[in-house]
Amino acid sequence: MKGKTKLIGFVAGIVAVVVVLFIVYTNTASFQRSWKSVKSDFGNGLNREVIVYDAVGNELYHQTGKFDIEFYDDRIMYDDENGNRHNIYFKTGTVIVNELD
Repeated sequence: MKGKTKLIGFVAGIVAVVVVLFIVYTNTASFQRSWKSVKSDFGNGLNREVIVYDAVGNELYHQTGKFDIEFYDDRIMYDDENGNRHNIYFKTGTVIVNELD
């Protein structure tokens, strides 16, 4: 009977530690960013706007919609809600992507 009580206590302690670690981890900024990425991947993107400026600050392009964006060294790529693929190269300009909600 003592061995069974010790085992139950040990398992309860392990469960308590796991629950506390889970609560602590899910309240971190790192987890929130990861969760947003998962929602974007499985939800066909997030509501966003893409704004492109040239080297002197003139707006060249602006689009809003729900899309998932892939970032590369010299460009971003995304498919819009109509299924059209967009590649924006930004060697001499600035691209700003804002989440809208």
